[in-house]
Amino acid sequence: MVGETLQVTYNPYQPAQAMVVDVDTDGNEVLHAVPVVERDDAGFAVNANVIGEDWKRHADTVADQNRKEVELVTMDAPTLEAAAAARKAKQLPFGGRIDAMRVVDQAPKQTYLPRRGTDLPVSTSIGAAPASILTHFEAATELARRGVQMSPELVATLRSLHPNGVPETELDDLQGRLTVRSGLRVVGGAS
Repeated sequence: MVGETLQVTYNPYQPAQAMVVDVDTDGNEVLHAVPVVERDDAGFAVNANVIGEDWKRHADTVADQNRKEVELVTMDAPTLEAAAAARKAKQLPFGGRIDAMRVVDQAPKQTYLPRRGTDLPVSTSIGAAPASILTHFEAATELARRGVQMSPELVATLRSLHPNGVPETELDDLQGRLTVRSGLRVVGGAS
């Protein structure tokens, strides 16, 4: 196999052979005899292919052998040529015994949604969200946008009325209060 490492030893009884040490499925060591490759004067193997005269393909790897075996079983063929012919003729794999689309074909044509549920009485009520608290600057900006002429005195009044910030719900009342105060005039003077 490609990339596999081997343990090689010599054969003391036949000097023209080496032994490859392998392990079988039971964990026992198995020795495979490997003959010596004889070479000619140019350094090529004596039984090697000659360019232009003959050719040989590499031996099948374990993956190639397994792939060929799967092809034979899948197409129910005795040979690879018969399997290739069956595949070319678009025959069903496994002789049609296994139908991968059977689940889809046997599925019901219509799938109904379940019946609509009933409403449950809820005992909790949802209250209004608490009003957000505006800073003095945000409140003064909003009042100015509503038409109140802000002055340092009005800002001081705003701070004295709401020292921890102005609730957003009280902006209308605050606008009326600050507008009325600025609209008051002294008509008659006291002597």
